[in-house]
Amino acid sequence: MLVLGISTISSAGAIGSFFEPTIAIAGLIIAAAAYGIAKIIKSIKGTKYHQPVINDDTLHHLKQKQRKSKNKRRKSSNNNNKDPKKPSLVDNMEKFFLTGFGKKIYDCVEKTKKHFQGQQIYRVIKTIKGTPLKKGDLFYLDGFHKDHLEVFNNKGIFKSILNFNGERMLTKMAQAAGRRLLL
Repeated sequence: MLVLGISTISSAGAIGSFFEPTIAIAGLIIAAAAYGIAKIIKSIKGTKYHQPVINDDTLHHLKQKQRKSKNKRRKSSNNNNKDPKKPSLVDNMEKFFLTGFGKKIYDCVEKTKKHFQGQQIYRVIKTIKGTPLKKGDLFYLDGFHKDHLEVFNNKGIFKSILNFNGERMLTKMAQAAGRRLLL
């Protein structure tokens, strides 16, 4: 706390005692301003107005990380998968019908008005040679994995699971045994 006092003006100390309160007030103003600036800086730290200092090495490292993450996303979304063991993913049946197996069965299926778990159900209208799909079978794209078709007979009883090459997926079939398509 700063106490200001005004002394009597004498011939010897007239100038010193006159300016003492003025200097003290100026010092108080400067101290208050410094405290205020510090408080403002402290309050904006961590907001969009606070820009941390980044040197060239840190910036280079961050850009490399960003490039790697973009490349990973590109690779994971790439549907032209060369490895036959890793299934391709499709978002919807329209994209499935652009695949090799999809083109093969496109003319032998029809869209129904029914949906199961948010996915459109299709009906086989003509038996397709070389596949386990027979006339009357129902199928839909698995909406969770998006890498296979789930096939049911015309009564809604589970029949098979096919990958996008038309081959049965035995491991997934064992897990799906006993499923029914609720119509």
